[in-house]
Amino acid sequence: MAMAVPIGRKIELLRLRRGMSREVLAQLVGRSGEWLRQVERQQRPLQNLPVLLELARVLGIQDLSEFLGAPAAMPPALRRPPCSALRDAVLTRHRTGGGGPSDPPVGRTAETVADAVDRAWHAWHQRSQRYSFGMSVLPGLLAGTAWTARVGWQAGTGAHAYHLASVILHRMHDTTAALLAADRGLSAALASGEPDTIAALRMRYGCALADGGMLDAARAELAALAESLHAGGRGTVWKVSALLAGAQIAAREADWDRSTGLLREARTLCAEVPGDAHGQAVAQEAVLATMAVEHASGRDREALQAAEALDLTAARHRVDWRTRTFLQLSKVYLAVSDIPSAVISLIQMDEACEEEVKYNPTACRLAAELAARADANARAKLWPLLDRSAMPPAPSR
Repeated sequence: MAMAVPIGRKIELLRLRRGMSREVLAQLVGRSGEWLRQVERQQRPLQNLPVLLELARVLGIQDLSEFLGAPAAMPPALRRPPCSALRDAVLTRHRTGGGGPSDPPVGRTAETVADAVDRAWHAWHQRSQRYSFGMSVLPGLLAGTAWTARVGWQAGTGAHAYHLASVILHRMHDTTAALLAADRGLSAALASGEPDTIAALRMRYGCALADGGMLDAARAELAALAESLHAGGRGTVWKVSALLAGAQIAAREADWDRSTGLLREARTLCAEVPGDAHGQAVAQEAVLATMAVEHASGRDREALQAAEALDLTAARHRVDWRTRTFLQLSKVYLAVSDIPSAVISLIQMDEACEEEVKYNPTACRLAAELAARADANARAKLWPLLDRSAMPPAPSR
């Protein structure tokens, strides 16, 4: 008769198989890393059914019978839909067929992998079909590699690949996979030793923590990042970005004093940002963050006043920024019951990225709500978006 494996050991094996660190898995179920260490070492009994169910969900267990060692079925609410190839690529710890952990994917050299990652990022910022392109390319780039085992620029390539995977999964509201991708990307970034790459992945990791509801950890990560950056050049750009992200997290906690203070500090630093493309982009991000904070606080008229500083002509070819901007504008216009302007903004978002309503649940819900509240003329303009998102048009009122 086979010896029963303790549940703590099962959790550890499943966690390692998926390449999760103990801290990340613990955070995903609302516990500490020390708590999970004790569970895995059989030093703490695990008898809380809700926690067991949450662990099973995060670890991708479809049937609890083997996990718990007793007949039990996964409740319907916890069954996940079929994973996309990108989600599978992030959640699975891939191994190469014969080489070492630093081997690139089969049929590719390290240089072609780096070029492919660059093309994927370029498509994300420039192409209207950016979601389908990223989801078709990234799984093959992530499979068969162990980027955290690399050093130098090779690790930097892996960090950029996981960074983009995390951003795409975040937009699709897959917070678990987005956090894991950010965690792996940060490990690769630290191995690369590239200051900009490390700052970018710390930013993404902090935002992924916030998306997962771990606001304390997110706030601490972003505050530590901002504190570690020195003023001048790119350091100032990243510091402003960290402050802006921190302000939006504070707004989610309804800590308006802290949120306003961080925004004020970020805008002051914007005056020291170089006037190159990066500097102009972060200045526009400050405007967008101000709009988001004002909207979160119910000050939508102030959000529209802040929007007057947006330079949409300068961002004509920046698909990602235009998409986020028009989506934010549409939400604010809807909040002040300016339905025609909200519809126009959503259509402008769709012109920037025709896949946004299909893959971004926030954009999808907004399109559905506007279709329900708009008049017949505006609703007709929304029908192409609704068709692409596979949503039926709202009935006439």
